[in-house]
Amino acid sequence: KPSIGKIAAMYAYSAQDYANRPNANGGVGDGYQSQTIGANYEKTLGRKLKIVGAVGNTRVKRDSAPPGVPLEFTSMTYNGVLSYAASRRLDLTVAVGRGVTPSNRAGKLYDISTTTDLLATYRFGTRFVVSGGGRLANVRSNADTALAGLVVTDSEDRSLFASIRYQQSKRASLVLDLRQEERTTNLPLFDYSNTRFGLTLDVSI
Repeated sequence: KPSIGKIAAMYAYSAQDYANRPNANGGVGDGYQSQTIGANYEKTLGRKLKIVGAVGNTRVKRDSAPPGVPLEFTSMTYNGVLSYAASRRLDLTVAVGRGVTPSNRAGKLYDISTTTDLLATYRFGTRFVVSGGGRLANVRSNADTALAGLVVTDSEDRSLFASIRYQQSKRASLVLDLRQEERTTNLPLFDYSNTRFGLTLDVSI
C-alpha cells in the first residue's frame, strides 16, 4: 500500500574462510559464518522525501577464538537512507549504517563498523553540479592473536569533502574533488591526517 510503503522480509548468509591464517589455537586455518534475519522498508512521501532502510539481527560464529573469548556473538545491524529533494536544484541525503564485515588485516577477524554520511548536491543550470558533505565512521574489531596490543581494534574516521562537476557535453565532463580526513585509533602510531585533491577528465567515445 502506498500509504504504508514496501515491507520485505530478509535473510542473508555468508561464510569467510582464511585457509592460511594462523588461528587462536596455534594452528593454521580460520574463518567464520554469519547470518542475518531482518526486514527491509521503503516509502516515498510526496515527490520530495524518500526513506529506504533495513534492520536485522546478525549472528556470527567463529571457527576458533582465544581462551575466554566466545565463539559466537549476536549484534544488531542496520542501514538507512533519507533522501530529500528540497528544490529542483538542491538534493539532500542522510545515510546511517551498522554492519559486520570481514577483516583482511592480521590479528583480527572481523570489523563492526558504524557510519553516518551527509551529502548535499546543487545543480547550477545543466553544466555545473556542486556536491559537499561529510562522513563519520567508527570501526571496532575483535583481537584474535596474542599480539592484541599491536592491533588496531578501535578507530574513528572523520572526513569532509566537496566536488565540482562540469559537464561540457554528453560525452565529456571534468570533476574537481577535495577531501580532508582525520583518523584516531587506540594506537596513536596509526593516527593520521590526510588531504586529497583530484582532477578527473571523463570522455566517452
